[in-house]
Amino acid sequence: MNLSGESVKQLARKYSAYPEDIFVAFDDADIPLGKLRIKTEGSGGTHNGMKNIVSELNSQNFKRIKVGMKCPELEDRSINIKDKVLSKIEYEDKPLLQKSIRTAAKALLDYLKGADIDKIKLHLND
Repeated sequence: MNLSGESVKQLARKYSAYPEDIFVAFDDADIPLGKLRIKTEGSGGTHNGMKNIVSELNSQNFKRIKVGMKCPELEDRSINIKDKVLSKIEYEDKPLLQKSIRTAAKALLDYLKGADIDKIKLHLND
């Protein structure tokens, strides 16, 4: 996952896509579990996979939807982010995470169908 940019770059070349044509969905440990954020550009932040995508595309100008995974253990630093990312999802977190993934998928489909991204942002965490 830390080298996601290599795959994204290959797909962009194959389909003659520009960075602004790309929409990436990924987990974000800086956003509370169950919350979603959409950005139309920006750095890779603390996410190594996103840093690699930015580097490989040589651009920050692509859309992304972030699926929150921040938990109390990450907040109080009682667990390392690497250990959290590689661990199984807690049973009690599954319904909230499943809901946020369904919402993210719907947002992506709405965008592909022509919905305005700013309107999608407004209703993302309803």
